[in-house]
Amino acid sequence: MSETVPCAKRVPSGLNSALPCPEPRTTSRSKLTPASISTVTAFADCSSVRDVTGVLHCFTGGPSLARAGLDLGFYVSLAGIITFPKAAELRETVRAVPVDRLLTETDSPFLAPVPHRGTRNEPAHVTHVAEALGALHGLTGDDLGRRAAANFHTLFRP
Repeated sequence: MSETVPCAKRVPSGLNSALPCPEPRTTSRSKLTPASISTVTAFADCSSVRDVTGVLHCFTGGPSLARAGLDLGFYVSLAGIITFPKAAELRETVRAVPVDRLLTETDSPFLAPVPHRGTRNEPAHVTHVAEALGALHGLTGDDLGRRAAANFHTLFRP
C-alpha cells in the first residue's frame, strides 16, 4: 500500500526550497524498479518511463534536469565535481535539491574531489563530497553523510 507524505513533512525546515519538493507518485515504492541513469543525455530518453525510480548518477546538470529528475522521483547523486572551483553553477543547482533526495558517490577511479583532484579517486574521498554538500545545506559532512545513507536505504531497500 502506498503512502503519501506531505512535502512540508519531508523537507527539513530551514532548507532552501528554490526547487519545491515534489509530491511522490502514488505507485507503491515496492513496485518501483530503481535505475541508475549515468548520462544526462540518456535522461531525456528515460523521462517518459513510468513506474521507475532511481538515481541521476554523477549529476552535473542544471536546474531543469534536476527538476525533471525530482518530479519523476529520482535522487540526485554527486561526485567530486561538486568540490571543483569552477563548479559554481552545479553548486547553485544542488543547493536547491532537497536533502532527502541527495546521494553521494565516488565514481571511482575518476573525479577525485579537491584536495585529491588529479589522483586516483577512492571511496574514502567521498567524505569531501559529503562535506561540500553539507555546506550547501547548512549541515556538517557527517550529518549529510547520514542522511545520504538513509536516502540510499529508502531507494534501494537493501
